[in-house]
This record gives sequence, structure tokens and C-alpha cells, in this order.
Amino acid sequence: LGAAVAIVGAVQHPEVLAVAAESPFASYQETVIRTGKLFYGFPRSVVLSAIYCARWRLGFNPEDYAPIHHVSQLAPRPLLLIHGARDLRVSMTEIQALYDVARDPKTLWVVPDADHGEPAFRAPAEYERRLLAFFEQALVW
Repeated sequence: LGAAVAIVGAVQHPEVLAVAAESPFASYQETVIRTGKLFYGFPRSVVLSAIYCARWRLGFNPEDYAPIHHVSQLAPRPLLLIHGARDLRVSMTEIQALYDVARDPKTLWVVPDADHGEPAFRAPAEYERRLLAFFEQALVW
């Protein structure tokens, strides 16, 4: 959730000069559907019903705040997307969709053999090197 919030929040706050986001989902709805199936075995129809009830109870549609609808507005500020190739929680399709919709400057780094939350543990030196290089380049005055 943090990476998705970072993208949408940065769009709303122009004082944020660059965003590095690890495994952000593209769509709230698709993430809830996938999580419901992956962890609880719920069919899509049951999850869609729960989403409808949540929207009614909240009084707004969380999907309106999904990163896929906002990421293109981040430019010209740089975006670094980091993703684990074995991530089951956020699909590679979602990361690719975010990357495709985002405008330059943008970078996508996929860490082989990493699951959700593991890129820094699977490639610690490369992770540190890439983050430092990204922010050093992005924050040059």
C-alpha cells in the first residue's frame, strides 16, 4: 500500500521531487480480488460484492485513487519502479501497466527471484546502488 500511496500522494504534492516505489499495485479493485483469491480462496464474484459494499459504506470509490489513474501526472518528476519477479501479491502485469502509463523520466527494475517485499534482501548492494543513483540524479540542484 505504501508504494501506491507514494505515487498518488506525490502527484498531489508537487514539492515531492522524485518517487521510488517498490511493488505498487495499479488497481485497488484488482488487488483486492487477487488477494481474496490468493489468501482466502474467494471467488471473484464474492470479492466484487464485498468491494461494492465497502464503496457504499465508505461513500467513495477507492479505485478513483488507484495509481494507474494518477501515475502519468507525476512527470516530469522521475519515477523508479522496483519489483520482485516472483511477487504473487502484485503481478508483473500491474507493474508493467504502471510503467507503460507513466511518462518519462521513468525506470523499471525487476529483481529476479524476489517475492513481495524482498528486493532489498535479494539484491542488497544493487538495491542500495540503484536507489542512491536515482535520488542523486533526481535531486541535483
